[in-house]
Amino acid sequence: MNATQALTKLRKLLGPKAGIQDDKRPSSPELREAAAIERRAAKERKGTCEELLNARRKEILAADVEYQRLRAEFDVARIALEKAPWPHYYRYTAGTVSSLFFSVRCQADTLAELVAEVEKKQRKEAA
Repeated sequence: MNATQALTKLRKLLGPKAGIQDDKRPSSPELREAAAIERRAAKERKGTCEELLNARRKEILAADVEYQRLRAEFDVARIALEKAPWPHYYRYTAGTVSSLFFSVRCQADTLAELVAEVEKKQRKEAA
């Protein structure tokens, strides 16, 4: 099977935007296996060290009175922020749609205000 045939088959399976990337310098299966083994060992070492560091950090911070005071103050502030209402809900939103996202351009309470905001923003961008 050549690249054209493979691409045709992939486009039938994955859609018209399917493509193939050809790496001219691939590694051998043996090198990939050796790298995978080395990576697993390094990941295991990192996990062990991270557990030890977290345990030590927790131990040190538990004994720090100032940290405990600041942490309690922070927790109160965080909870207050989570309970506070969001002030920016509008009835109408104008924007552009791409394949994945709706990009917001303006928001307003009425359609007339929305159109005026979009026009104002376009004039500002044009200037």
